[in-house]
Amino acid sequence: MTSRPVTKQPRSKTASSFELTWVRSPVERTKEGIPSELMVLSDVNMVIIRQTIDTIGSGCNQDNEYRIMNDTKKQIFFATEETSCCCRCVCGPARSFNMYLQNKSGQEIARFVRPVRCDGCCCPCCMMRLMVQTPDGEVLGYVKQKWKIFGAKVIVESAEGKPVLEIVTSCCPCRCFRDMEFKVIALGTENEGTIRKQWRGKKDTLNVDHEQFVINFPSSLDVIEKTLLIGAGFLMVCTALPSPS
Repeated sequence: MTSRPVTKQPRSKTASSFELTWVRSPVERTKEGIPSELMVLSDVNMVIIRQTIDTIGSGCNQDNEYRIMNDTKKQIFFATEETSCCCRCVCGPARSFNMYLQNKSGQEIARFVRPVRCDGCCCPCCMMRLMVQTPDGEVLGYVKQKWKIFGAKVIVESAEGKPVLEIVTSCCPCRCFRDMEFKVIALGTENEGTIRKQWRGKKDTLNVDHEQFVINFPSSLDVIEKTLLIGAGFLMVCTALPSPS
């Protein structure tokens, strides 16, 4: 297993210490204006997102970390969830977080920003949502829950607010001894995909509720829409399942 690159200077324990922050480089883009580091998704039809073993059940000791791989299990991204200990323990699945998507060099290429929200159907004015940004703050799109009495309905929108994807669940999803699956519909087409939380079987001794899920992209998506769907995958799984603490 390869070690993660060091992206921050170690923090000194003296009272006058400070953490060194580097000047952020501009985001490199293609001629079409797409962040170049996201182009690795252009030929990817499916991603596997797996939580690293050393962060499963780690509570407040460290941030949750995830490896994002293609269908041949070659790693393409690394993701780190940043949230406070209080928010993780008190808010659980409704917690706020910043999820940083990084390349193999440890450079941030996108981020998923989720505010604290209530995921209960009795609070239609406070549905869960997530914003997808580039490192320099440009908004790529949004993931928004729509009020529904039974099950969940989530809309993925472009930066202009145009709905591009719809995610639906069953009325009474069950997470015990089975996979959890959410249907993804590409609006305006007949193409469909899935977000599937995999149950790892009875032989596992760890609580692996957050360990692995798989996203199958609808065939019509571009790299920005695939990035938005990865953010939606984190939002759906974190909301549907208990807090990792």
